[in-house]
Amino acid sequence: METKQPKWKRVGTIGDINFVEYDGGIVFVDETGGYCPELEYVQNMPEPHNDAYVYRILLEPLKLSPNGNLIPAAYDSSWSYPIESYTEWFDDSIQQVASQVGMDRAEFIKALTSDNPIARASAYEELARYHGWENFDSYPLHFTSREELEARYENHPYAPNDRRDG
Repeated sequence: METKQPKWKRVGTIGDINFVEYDGGIVFVDETGGYCPELEYVQNMPEPHNDAYVYRILLEPLKLSPNGNLIPAAYDSSWSYPIESYTEWFDDSIQQVASQVGMDRAEFIKALTSDNPIARASAYEELARYHGWENFDSYPLHFTSREELEARYENHPYAPNDRRDG
């Protein structure tokens, strides 16, 4: 059985346009349609460190359950467990995260459930800032020098050379 490999296309950025210096990232979509969009986010450590972490997170499509909880968009009644079992782990913090960025809960949920990967990426960015990036990617790439980080993005000022392969 052949596995369809993703073909990643950059569709935009979030955060600072010069995210190699000031934090932010690239939003990717898979042109084959087999994988959900992803965000590659650069988080620089405060001075005097030159370290940076690059997190790659899935921008999973979500929807609201009948009782108002966020669940995977792919959920249907054929799944093994009751619908409440699929509530996203960050669902109970949506109100706090939304108010922290000056949005109401409904507006924030609209971004998380959007078909627009940039809107979803911005919402996931706020969730990651609130909960910590490591809760969305436990194995980020770690760069210990500015030169090493810049080399990853050398072909285009804001585009990685490759997928996260090591």
